[in-house]
Amino acid sequence: EGGMPKRISPTAPELMAMGTARRPHLVCGEIPETVQDGARHLRFAAYRISFPEDVLTQTSPGCGLEEGMWYVQCGNFDEGWKIGDVMNIVFIEGSDTLACSRLVLTNEPFDGLGAEAFEIINVPIRHELGPNYPNPFNGLTRIRYRIAEAGSVTISVHNVVGQRIRLLIEEETELGTHEVIWDGKDDRGRRASSGLYIVRMHIGNELLRHKIALIE
Repeated sequence: EGGMPKRISPTAPELMAMGTARRPHLVCGEIPETVQDGARHLRFAAYRISFPEDVLTQTSPGCGLEEGMWYVQCGNFDEGWKIGDVMNIVFIEGSDTLACSRLVLTNEPFDGLGAEAFEIINVPIRHELGPNYPNPFNGLTRIRYRIAEAGSVTISVHNVVGQRIRLLIEEETELGTHEVIWDGKDDRGRRASSGLYIVRMHIGNELLRHKIALIE
């Protein structure tokens, strides 16, 4: 009775203090023009880079594709969401990744409404190692790898019994497609013998392997 009315909605600082939550938060934006031009059976996968396995698609509750727009209800992420989360919306047709929209979640209604809020980039939807070219090789070979989320990447060459022959890279790597060269030498600069070798790529908790053949 009397006095100030009771406040129901939390303030922005209170929302920040709440951390990860499953409160409703609608995010929407325009489908990239390059995707709209050719895609017939378009779908998307939306995820925060801190929780890549927690994915919403166009068929998830509160999500969809409609009239050149995409929309995602972040409140339906299993792990919730929080201000500052970076979210990728990866557009896919068949097995091909066409493009990716990226934004940072805030407390503003309809985060990212408008194409200017998005950076369109070509990114893989999962980590991949290989192929290498040429294979078999004599001299040097180029090993291609694709990173779906920026992080620490280690790529090394091992013999068939698991002994490391050469450390190729050990560094922080941005998402996207990359390439590293192996010149057929070991860590001491000596020429490796002909045979089958295993390339290993570690990123996060994931280990990928690819076979390559060195010939004299």
